[in-house]
Amino acid sequence: MEKAEKTRYHMLDTLRGAMIIGVVLSHFLIDMAELGSPWAQGALQNPFVDGISAVGRMLFILLAGICTHLSRNNLKRGLLVLGAAAFVSVATLIGDLVFFGEIGNMFIYMGILHLFAFCMLLYAGLELLLKKMPPLSDALTWVFTVVFIILFALTYNLCSGVFGIASFSLRFTPHETFLSALLGTGIYRPLVSADSFPVIPWSFIFFAGAFLGKYFKEDRVPAFLRKDVCPPVTYIGKKTLWIYLLHQPLVYGIAVLICNVP
Repeated sequence: MEKAEKTRYHMLDTLRGAMIIGVVLSHFLIDMAELGSPWAQGALQNPFVDGISAVGRMLFILLAGICTHLSRNNLKRGLLVLGAAAFVSVATLIGDLVFFGEIGNMFIYMGILHLFAFCMLLYAGLELLLKKMPPLSDALTWVFTVVFIILFALTYNLCSGVFGIASFSLRFTPHETFLSALLGTGIYRPLVSADSFPVIPWSFIFFAGAFLGKYFKEDRVPAFLRKDVCPPVTYIGKKTLWIYLLHQPLVYGIAVLICNVP
C-alpha cells in the first residue's frame, strides 16, 4: 500500500490537461459566437464538436472521481474547491451587474467547480464510514460503477437537457435555485448559469470514477498510466484549478480583440 500511495499516475494529469485545454477552447468558441462570429457559431452547432464536448465533460468528471482515492485529504480538497466555486459565483455575479445591468449572462451558480466541491465533500463524509466497512470485492466495485453509469445515462437528458442548458428565468426564489442545482434544470425549473452542472445527473459520473479509483489506490492498473507521454500537457493538468479560475477573462478579452479587428 505504501508503494501505491507514492505512485504518480502521470496519464491522469495528461488527460486532465487535455480536458482543460478543451474547456478553454470551448469557452473561446462560445465567447466568439456571442460576439457574432459566424464560424464560431457554426462550430458550436457541429454535431462532432458537440459530441467531443460531451465526452470531454464526462471524462473530466470521471477523472475527478478517480482522484478521490489518490488524495490525502478529500475534506481539505473539497473546501478548497468550494472556496474557488464561491469566488467564481461572486465574480460572475458582479460581472453581470457591471456589464449587463442584470443577472443571467455570466452568473455561475452551479458550475463544474460547485459540482466538484459538493461531490468531494460528500465523499469525504462517506469516506469515514467506508473505512469502517470491509473493502469492496472487485465484482461489487464493477456493479456499483455500472449502476452509477446507468443512472447517469437515464437522467442525463431528463435532468439537464442535451448539455445541461435550459432557458433562463430571473423569477426564482432561493429554494428554487437550490432544487434546480440538485435536481437538474429540466426536472424542477428551467434555470441556467453560464456553466451548468447540476448534481443530478453529473454526480453519478463522479462516483462511478470514485469506485474505479480503488484500482489506482491499490496500484492495479496498467503500467502505461504512470508514463508521462506529453510533459507540457501533464504540467497543465496539474494546474487545472488555477487555469479554470483565470482563463475566462483572458479568453474573453482575446475574443473581443479578434471580433473588433477591421
